Amino acid sequence: PLPPIATPVPAITKSFSLDSPVLAKQQKKVLRTLIGEVGAGGSFEVVAGFARAEGVTKKQARALAMAQAKALKKYLVKRGVKKRDVKIKLKLYKLGASQDSIPETLVLASKSKSAASP
Repeated sequence: PLPPIATPVPAITKSFSLDSPVLAKQQKKVLRTLIGEVGAGGSFEVVAGFARAEGVTKKQARALAMAQAKALKKYLVKRGVKKRDVKIKLKLYKLGASQDSIPETLVLASKSKSAASP
């Protein structure tokens, strides 16, 4: 008999437009829902977007993005997710002169492999 083929577990993605490292009630609610869908044993990846805006250095923008990502990670850990299951990545966006929006921070979540298999 052939061995069963492992199917990749699709990731659930939630996006946040964070302008400070403090989470709002609605953002916390979205994170709680995400943990409910995936389970506290799932794996989470926080991809914090940042862009160099006028009057802000790249280093300052990166520091703010890291603070936002750490706030998301802290909340996930507080809600029962293990620290080792939450990874942080930073992504530099090149915004055009016409774009004034804050780059989105994404939280990618997938169920643990043991929980995903029947």
